[in-house]
Amino acid sequence: MSALASVAVMASSSSSGLSPSDAVVALRSFPRRYRELFVSLKGDDTIDALALRMGPTGESAAQVVSDVTRTWALQADALHRVLFTNDALLHPALSDPSQRAWDTPHPESLDDTLVLLGHEADGLVEVIERVSPPSDWARSAPVAGGSTVTALDIVRDAVETGADGLRRARTALGQTA
Repeated sequence: MSALASVAVMASSSSSGLSPSDAVVALRSFPRRYRELFVSLKGDDTIDALALRMGPTGESAAQVVSDVTRTWALQADALHRVLFTNDALLHPALSDPSQRAWDTPHPESLDDTLVLLGHEADGLVEVIERVSPPSDWARSAPVAGGSTVTALDIVRDAVETGADGLRRARTALGQTA
């Protein structure tokens, strides 16, 4: 099994054993994998219109991609703060996905939405690649509401966020895995 295939399997089931280097591979692959969801769309409507159409769970694929993008921005900021500051108090959405309700609208075009997703994936990768020494992965910070997360927890959750978003976007588009 290729490294990318094993990362995809890990991310789709559980990221608890995911290494930082595997997370980099997964995060770099997500923008392409999200874009591929939309390449095969067919119908009378434009791809943008299909991406904006509500799926069976009440969310559109464009909204899912936008939510993943916003979550990755939060996770990248939290990761940076855990690694490079000593007094971070992190947003509750880091440990409670139900707090990840983003009220701001997504960009007008699907292409803009996917560009922003790629930008946030790159931002996470940049922070991950700056970690040295490896013991810094154990650095932790409190999350508002009482829990604590490590730098490695944040990275693993970012991969889970990407994998879950792919599943949700497929569902919204009426695709099967």
